[in-house]
Formats: sequence, C-alpha cells, structure tokens
Amino acid sequence: MRFISTVRSASSRLKRALRPVLGPARAYLLTMFRRRRINSRPQFEKLARRNDIPGMKDIWVCKFLVVDIDGPSPMLFFMNTRMYEHHFLYYRRVTGRAISEPDFDAISYYSNAGRKNLAGSLVAHDNYCDDKHPHGIYSIDYWPTDPVSFTYVALTWDLITEAMPFARERIVYHLSSQTQMDQFRTERALYEGSPIRWIDTDHLFSNLTFIPLNLGDSYGILKIMNEDEIPAFRDIVIFRSLPNDLSHVRGIITDVPQTPLSHVNLKAKQNAIPNAYIKNASAKEAFRALVNKPVRFTVTADGYQIEAATMNALDDHFQRVAPHSTRVPAMDMSQTTIAELRTVSKGDSAAFGAKAANMGEVYSLLPDRHTISGHAIPFHFYDRFMQENDFYPVIEAMIRDKNFAGDIQYMNRKLEEFQKILCKGTVPEWLSTQIREMQDCYPDGTDLRLRSSSNSEDLENFNGAGLYASGVHFHHHGPIENDIKKIWASLWTYRAFTEREFHRIDHSQIAMGLLVHQDQKNEQNNGVAVTRNLFGSIHKGLYINVQAGQSLVTNPDVDALPDELVVSAIGGDKEFEIQTIRRSNLVPAGQSVMSETQVIGLIRQSRIIHDHFKTCYQAEDDETFAMELEFLTTTDGDLKIMQARPWLD
Repeated sequence: MRFISTVRSASSRLKRALRPVLGPARAYLLTMFRRRRINSRPQFEKLARRNDIPGMKDIWVCKFLVVDIDGPSPMLFFMNTRMYEHHFLYYRRVTGRAISEPDFDAISYYSNAGRKNLAGSLVAHDNYCDDKHPHGIYSIDYWPTDPVSFTYVALTWDLITEAMPFARERIVYHLSSQTQMDQFRTERALYEGSPIRWIDTDHLFSNLTFIPLNLGDSYGILKIMNEDEIPAFRDIVIFRSLPNDLSHVRGIITDVPQTPLSHVNLKAKQNAIPNAYIKNASAKEAFRALVNKPVRFTVTADGYQIEAATMNALDDHFQRVAPHSTRVPAMDMSQTTIAELRTVSKGDSAAFGAKAANMGEVYSLLPDRHTISGHAIPFHFYDRFMQENDFYPVIEAMIRDKNFAGDIQYMNRKLEEFQKILCKGTVPEWLSTQIREMQDCYPDGTDLRLRSSSNSEDLENFNGAGLYASGVHFHHHGPIENDIKKIWASLWTYRAFTEREFHRIDHSQIAMGLLVHQDQKNEQNNGVAVTRNLFGSIHKGLYINVQAGQSLVTNPDVDALPDELVVSAIGGDKEFEIQTIRRSNLVPAGQSVMSETQVIGLIRQSRIIHDHFKTCYQAEDDETFAMELEFLTTTDGDLKIMQARPWLD
C-alpha cells in the first residue's frame, strides 16, 4: 500500500510539473480540430440547433466564439451548438484554460474595457426578403446587454464573412437591443465608412414573409374571408385583416402580421390549430387554386405547406381532434348578492367567474394605484333572469332543431334571434334594485365598464379569449340593466356557441357573471403581458405587447401593430434587459409606446402576481407556468392591472 501511495504521489507531482507544457499543447491540438470554417448550409445546420429567440420560435442558431482578441492572432470558432449550450463551457474545452464562469463573463461581456473574447450567435433568417437579400440573411447577434464597440464588431465581421464564403453576401450585424442601438449611434460614422451591413429589429421583422405563430397540422375547407364574414366549423381561413370576432376554425392564415398575444393566436393555441402570417397569402395562386376545397395545412418552424386533401381525410382528422367527453363547468348559485371586488377571491370563481375572482385576488396583492375597484355580479343573477323569462326551454328547443346543427347560416340566424329575445327580457325588480344600489356606489355621471365573467373563460385549459362581450354603460343611456343583458346575451353568439360545442362544454351548465368597474378614459397605452420569458426558458422575464392610446392589442385596429417587447433577467447582476422586437406603427418612428420607467413598474407588479398565482394554481414545480395580464396606463401615468388569467401554452 505504501508503494502504491508513493507512485500516486509521484504521478501527481509529474502532472503538476507538466501542466504548463501540456495545457497549451492540448489547447493547440483542440483548436486544430474545432470548426473554424463553414462552407455550406448543411455544415451550418450540423453545428446549429433550433432555438427560441425574441420574436421567433425554433429558428436555426449557431453560436460562435472569438478568443484572444487582445492579441495579434484572434481565433474564431463555430461552436457545436447542439453539444455546447454555453460559451463558457466551450471556451474551457477549446482552450484548456482553467477559469471560473464569473471571470469568463468579465472578459467576454458587458464592457469593451479589458475584453479578451467575443461571444455571439449566427441566426438564419430564412424568411427574410428585401431587394438585396431575396433568399434570407444570417445575422450576427451578441448578448443583448453587451455594448460591443465598432472595433470588435468589425473584427467579428471580417472573421465570419471570411469563414462563411457560401453566405458572405447575406451576413448582417443585428442591433438586437437598446444597449447596442445606443452604442451604434455613438459610432455610426465608423459603420457608414465600413463594409459592414447592419439591420435593426424593426427592419428585420418588417421584411419577414412568413411568421409561424402556432405550429400544427390540420385539415379543413380553405376559405378567403374579410373580417366580418362568418367561417364554418371546418374552415381553414385566410383573413385579409385580423378579425375581431372569430368562431371555431381548423386553421388560420393572415395577410397582415400578428403578435402571439392577439386573440386570434390565443384561440389558435387553445385549439391547437396552425396559425401563420404569410405575406400576401390571399393573392398567392397556390392558395387561390384551392379555395372552397378540402386541404391539408401544415405550419412548421421552417415554413408551411398546403395541399389538396379528400373529404374522407378531413372527416378522419376531425374525429381524431374533437373531444369525446362532455365537460361540465363549475357553477355555484348560492351567492345571491352583488359583491364588492375587494371581498372576492380566486376561490369564488364558481360563483362569479374566474375573471372577477382573479381580479379580486389581484386587488388584495397590489397597491391601490395599480388595481381596479369595482363589483362582481354573480351567476345567480343571470340564472334568475333566465328562469323568470322562461328562456331555458327556448334554448333547449333551438338546439334540438334538426336544422340547427347542419346549417351554419341557420344556426347563426337562430342564435341572433335568441339574443334579441333575451335583450328584451324583463329583469326581476329585486335584481334591478341590487343593480341600481351597486350603481349608486359610484359618483354621479360615472360610465361603467361591464365585462363578461362566465364559467367558460379564463380557465387553465380554456381561456376563451375574446369569446364573450364587454361594453360600457354610459350614464346617460338609460337603465344599466339593458347593457347587462347584452353581456348575458353574448353567451349565445355563434362564435361562443361553436367554441363550446367543439370543446364539448355542456351548454345547459353555463352562466354569466359580470365584472363592473369605472370606465377608464383616454389611457396613455394598453397592453397584454405574459409573466414568463417565452423566448428563453433559462432567464426570468416577461413578454409584452403594448399599444398607444385605446387601440387594443387583443383586437387591433386594421393594420395596427403594437410595440412587442421581451424583458429578460440577463444582465451581469441578473437585472432586467428590455429588448424591442418590433415597434408600434401608431407612434413616431423610433419612439416607444411605454417609457422605460413604465416598463420597470410593470415588471415589478407582474412578478408579484406571478409568484402569488403560481401558488394559487398549485404550480410551484411547473417552470412553464405563467399568467397572462391585461393592463393600461391611465392619463395620470398609473399602471392598472385589468385582467389576470393563466397563460395557455
């Protein structure tokens, strides 16, 4: 044993003695076999991996590393991105240098002083098209918080364009964050005198010809429609503009860009159907030749495919995807009085609906300046109104009508007729008394926002985005009950009925509550936020769509595009970095809808809501959990959270 111990000790001493020699020799040998050049697209894809980046999902990304930039011979390496997710681990492997991750970060990111490395990514934007680049581009992207100077951008440019001859004319430098835009502005004259091609995020997205919003494969009858036309259950629809109301369909294509938080895409996610922006789709002969015919439509990260199909294939597909068991929503009729919102909590959703209940929960979490005060009208009021007017038998007879299920125009007409009948119904006096007492709680002349809060929306597995009505009761427009009846009647629109029908939600067990609060006037902006970084699972953050004034993000005005932001905790001290993916076209060029201070305020309140509801929904171990929030900024500059529901991913 003593002999073995002596040998081990000698071996250790020898390794320590040879380390100064073996380390550099090992590093030299490794550099000889690491990829220093990419000669073709197949070689690029062999090294790259599918990644989510801000604004895009499942796009080809190949990471690169330039080492020893402070010396006479900088070296470029294209990383095997499938094997190495982090630059730090690759650096240690390829150089053989023992270094801690904080020390590597200090010489690779955040500052141009003392920098020894450049760490970034090459991103293949295959669906980019402009006059100079009709077949896509490859962008050089650095870490968003990295203020890379012109000197180092130029070095990277020279090395990569030389090492990727097959794509040399399609390589651009992408200014991917505010940090890099600020650095660029201070050195713009240097760029303009160089061969470097650059692009900002606005121009990148405005020249994309295809954006997959929701991946999927589906069958249906292809239709081209305007926003006010009614699609059928089995249609795959090309919309020339984004529809504000959308009934159940089997696929969505739009001529105009969408964002992931539009009601159109939320519906696509809920129903697991393909959804894509395809530039000028309605004018493409490949689509027009298949209009009114059965087709198969597939959306992948790489592109889309549409081809003729048979009715048998369509029928088989529908049988596979349609739910087979009936779902009965929770419904508690024991709450017989209108409640102040501050007294309602998530546990009351079976009596008031998830929208009102969740907003009561938010009220208890945040400071008053960030919440809405108001009232919740329970399901009981809707139920008593329906019973007093004998409307339930009318619904049953309508659904039993043999023509109702087989003819969409007939179904739509009968449902519209029933809504008119319902709106003429009489509200029992004892219900009207409570409603007027609620209204008297607000100052004279107050206009009230009336918002649907049914038992078939805002749920974990069924968000019902945009499915039911909301509206404003203007104080000088007669009794408030007339407007409340319109919200109750929205349970029976064609789009609401067909959505529930597909999901096998029992129509006899639905009810409508209301969330009531003072109407906000002339807000600075409004938006939707998801309390998770949808494009980077490693770092906490938010994804935000926000629009100026009262042009809605969820149901946008024709051709209106919001600011699209990704907030990620990617700074050196885990501080949040704000990346602008796309800017609103309703504000002056180069300006943002929200100030940085306003975004930071939204981040803080969103984290409180996220952490609280993660516990409420018993999702502590679910890293994909997120809340979807609707918000606005008042004329006084106060952030108000207007809605909170689970994000459906």
